[in-house]
Amino acid sequence: DGHLLWKKAANAIAANTLVAADGRICYFNNRELVCLSLDDGTELWRTAAKHSGKGYAVLYQGAVFLTGGSTRAFSLEDGKLLWTGPDGSPHARNPPGLFGAKGLIWRAWGEVDPRSFVWQHRDELRHGYDPLTGEVKKTVRAERLVTAGHHIRCYPPKATRR
Repeated sequence: DGHLLWKKAANAIAANTLVAADGRICYFNNRELVCLSLDDGTELWRTAAKHSGKGYAVLYQGAVFLTGGSTRAFSLEDGKLLWTGPDGSPHARNPPGLFGAKGLIWRAWGEVDPRSFVWQHRDELRHGYDPLTGEVKKTVRAERLVTAGHHIRCYPPKATRR
């Protein structure tokens, strides 16, 4: 019905880091990753975290991921660091691409060449990581994943259920 459920002051919320799902709302305040109850705004936990400023947050399968400098997975339950992996993007001007699909977390950018956001004549590899352990569970090889005319500055990565 559109009425205000709760209101909470925050010192800062870094760009692209406000995420909500599974009864939680999380954000990065430029020093810490903070998690609140979506029902009433009660703070559930906060944990120190670093961020390069170009990243963002993703909430998926019991973890909240913070990119920017590296990809870090934090437990949605208590905020403890679960694992650290490669950054979601090697490209300095664009936010990294990180997606949850079919129970795994996927990086949009390539493993073969960090400049895989530029069209090139070769197959691309992508790894699907277990959200809670960071273990590579699936690797896919895609032909012509990035096509000519779709540069990352104009067409940021997207994921769909299809």
